[in-house]
Parts: sequence; structure tokens; C-alpha cells
Amino acid sequence: MITHGHAAAGRGYTRYMTDRKGRRRLCRVEDLPRGEAIGAPLPGGEPGWQDELILLRHGDALRAYHNSCPHTGAPLNWLPNRFFDDDGRYLQCSLHMALFEPGDGLCVSGPCVGQCLQEIDIIVVDGEVRLAEDRKPD
Repeated sequence: MITHGHAAAGRGYTRYMTDRKGRRRLCRVEDLPRGEAIGAPLPGGEPGWQDELILLRHGDALRAYHNSCPHTGAPLNWLPNRFFDDDGRYLQCSLHMALFEPGDGLCVSGPCVGQCLQEIDIIVVDGEVRLAEDRKPD
């Protein structure tokens, strides 16, 4: 059985579905252009950035991070789906401009240098990006 739902309004989200194991479909692989990132709400989370993921394609790898700066917990994006710095090289925190490597979430500049974004395990099933487990970030 596939269930349908709607994500939080106003944040640039799209419809989502869950599979029989309850793994939430976050997007299709082709929805993630190389070098860009999108936001997606966590299943069972509250609407808003506190329960949001950052999904991105870095090279050939797909990554997901909790949308929360390790310095203050602030969201990285300052507008829907605006996660990268002006050069498109680093993920950038909207509050204190900390910069994070997209491949591993490591902070390379800013008040939390050496700390990492919390990576969330994802899988690809039939061209769909899904959470590996239904859980909220720690």
C-alpha cells in the first residue's frame, strides 16, 4: 500500500509517499540536480525547519543532512532550497555563515569549525530517495 501526504506549505516541498515498510519517499533521484540541494520534511516531524532534511547530490553520491547548524541549531537555508554559498561550493549556515563541505558535512569555516552536520542514512529504491529508517535526528 502506498500512502500519500502533503509536506509543510510554503517551504517548497512536494508530495511524498511511503512504501509498505513505512520508509518515506523524499524525492526522485532526478529531482536532485548535481551541485544543488533541496529541503524535505522529516516523517512524523513538525512542520518547519526544525524537522527538515537537506538532500543533495555531491558528485555521484546522494547525501542527506539534518537542516541544523551544529553551532546554534539554526537552519542552513535562508530561503527555500537555498543551502549553498554564492560560489556553490559549500553549504552555508544562514545565521553565522559557517561553511560545510557537501561531501561529509564538515564545517571548514565559521564558529563550529571541525564539527559536522548530522548525516541521515538514505537509500535509493526504484529511482526514489527514501529514508533508510523512519527516525528523527538525535
